[in-house]
Amino acid sequence: MPALLRTVALVLALLSGDVYAPVYRVLVAGSGASGIRVVKFDGTTATVERSLRVTSDDTTATQDIAVAKGTTFYATAGQGTPDGRLYKIDATSGSVTAKSDALSPGVSSLDVSADGSLAYVTMNDPATMMVQGSMWVLTTSDMKAVSSFPTCMMPLGGKLAKNGALQYTACGMEDQIVEADAVARKVARRFSVAEDEEGPVDTTAAKPESEYMEGRVLVPTCSATSAQPSPRADRLWVACNRNASILEISADKWTLVRKLEAGHGPYSLAITPDGKQLLATLRQGAALEFFDAGSGKSRAKTPTSASAAQSVVVSPDGRYAFVSAAGDGTSGALDVFDVSSHQRVASVVLPGKPGVVVFWKAEP
Repeated sequence: MPALLRTVALVLALLSGDVYAPVYRVLVAGSGASGIRVVKFDGTTATVERSLRVTSDDTTATQDIAVAKGTTFYATAGQGTPDGRLYKIDATSGSVTAKSDALSPGVSSLDVSADGSLAYVTMNDPATMMVQGSMWVLTTSDMKAVSSFPTCMMPLGGKLAKNGALQYTACGMEDQIVEADAVARKVARRFSVAEDEEGPVDTTAAKPESEYMEGRVLVPTCSATSAQPSPRADRLWVACNRNASILEISADKWTLVRKLEAGHGPYSLAITPDGKQLLATLRQGAALEFFDAGSGKSRAKTPTSASAAQSVVVSPDGRYAFVSAAGDGTSGALDVFDVSSHQRVASVVLPGKPGVVVFWKAEP
């Protein structure tokens, strides 16, 4: 009977013209006992539903989170410490069910394959930024590392393309984008994002007189912080935090398509499921910027409720964007934006320094 009543209520709401809004849940990275916060948004109000502890150390921050089929969370924690690890968490109980052996001091961003069998972990030690980073591949069934390969200095913001065959990582200290072959587990191509030098990097050229074969040891002019592939994996956008621009790259031709002028400090990127809107957090500008992905034109800059806008994710239905903002370090926020109106519609204060936000699920 309750199920029937819910169905009747839904039909009546649709007939009356009311929009039926599901309840959304996202995960926000934190530290210590609040290693992961589950934030619920009911279409009107955002609230912290619960907090999940990833490590027993209250000073250790959770770096990144990934969701596998809605039932399992994966998280990286321990960046800058000798025992950085990958953790497996049961979504129902919130308890850690497995963890990897110590990986390296640089455990950072995280991707999980569509079938949930493989985890791709970026190694980026903040204490040794000028040392070449790497990517490690782990099997999630036993949390064991099966391969690793070098990438670049200060790899950041890696994301798998929807086809699952390619992974893109921004290189903050080398002004490059690295395209990794997720199947062959090696770097496939490199792209220079240095200002006025954008284009493919010849990885077959003779090794320069430098410790790094393809690297730039000069001060970065782009300082890439995020790489976002399009839903069809034919385009790639790169946030240049230093020069307030976003580069659009053809993933097919591996050439620069155009530069988008952005607000102050573009940091994290997201694309709507239909590929029509590109969203960028402005870390120094304390806002979320909306771009028309077709024309490349900025449509709106909407302030976040706290400074230092960090991470952004769009709900699978394309209706809402969820943005974490770090604030003054003692507290931050999780903001919800209506993608169609570009307005901030809800916020919830989060203690500490909120980090990466990922989407978990939407339910009736």
